Amino acid sequence: MSSTSWLLKAANVIASRTSPRQERWYDVDRRLERARLPQGTEPFGEAPVRDGLAMLLDDLRQAPLSPLGARVARDLVGTYLAMRRKTAETIERQTGLLDQSLHPPLIVLGLPRTGTTYLHRLLAEDPAHRAMAMWEWFPVRPVGTPANELQSQRRSVRVMAWLRSRMDRDIDRKHFIRGDLPEECMWGLGVTFQSLVYWMLAPVYTYAHWYARQSRHQKYVEYRWLLQLLQSTTPDLRLTLKAPAHLDAVDAILTSIPDALLVQTHRDPLACVPSMASLTVSSQQVLVETNNLERVGRTTVDLARVGLERNAEDRAMHPDAVHDVLYDDLVRDPIGTVQAIYERFGLPMTDAFEHRLRAHVAANPKHRRGAHTYDLRDYGLSAGELAELFRGYRESYDLI
Repeated sequence: MSSTSWLLKAANVIASRTSPRQERWYDVDRRLERARLPQGTEPFGEAPVRDGLAMLLDDLRQAPLSPLGARVARDLVGTYLAMRRKTAETIERQTGLLDQSLHPPLIVLGLPRTGTTYLHRLLAEDPAHRAMAMWEWFPVRPVGTPANELQSQRRSVRVMAWLRSRMDRDIDRKHFIRGDLPEECMWGLGVTFQSLVYWMLAPVYTYAHWYARQSRHQKYVEYRWLLQLLQSTTPDLRLTLKAPAHLDAVDAILTSIPDALLVQTHRDPLACVPSMASLTVSSQQVLVETNNLERVGRTTVDLARVGLERNAEDRAMHPDAVHDVLYDDLVRDPIGTVQAIYERFGLPMTDAFEHRLRAHVAANPKHRRGAHTYDLRDYGLSAGELAELFRGYRESYDLI
């Protein structure tokens, strides 16, 4: 972060007076008792999240959080536990919800900084699609939610996203987030407590290492349940989704949603890995007092390496399931890239969609909000090391 804004300083002063750290807050049994989740492995029950929550809370206890960071961490964990309970209650109340079929969702995946956001927002322009705005993930709301509750949630998330952009003036040129814009599934998957949303919040290194090596199958059973809940509110629209974190879950996704339409973006890791580290540092710095750039860099490399290895294994089991998009092709010809995706999956390319696509491309040129600059060396990385580490992936997709 280039400078600390007055707003961030003020937020930390207020948080230091209203949200003292309390050791009992980090006790997993206490958190689960207060959450009142269903017992066992029932839909959105307690058992699948205990290990992840315990790991996360232990890491947050040790993280160099600022007063604001401690408050945000407490509130976010509490929000996701409440969302998990409310989702379980909705499923219990809406008999047959989990039996409903899904329109095959269109899901974008790939390493961060490979064009996933840009491509997702292009696909979201289709009037036949529903892409989740950021405010719709906090929490996912069932059919019949009163309009005033939805409006309140929307206002809260819009304010949160705007304040975030004011506290770090560099963030918009790295990743432009607003409450009403389409956002990624990472936010909704916070309810599984196996999500990178927590790594973007704080330098939780042990949690990130644990996360990278977990089975994804239970997580994506719950993901399907979330999608069924979302589709029930707009049953005529195809859900159009994205998350770089889906990279290492191709088999888990296709096990839970066999007809999912998967699109994977690709970019040279020598460009996207340091960009990932730079974005992570910006995201964390608003909420921490100090940060170790080299350790963030090493953890970023580990997440990318393990994710790509698992992706390759999964894709070998599902050799024809994923449509590939090269970052350079997407930047050079975004309209043609989308047309190729629609041809691959047999989706109708309507005149209305094409008109909206062209308008979106014209309104969002590259570097519209400034160029994102970064240096490998700031994160303890070298081009030679990354070239060797990711050599197989780079050769497989002709990224050298």
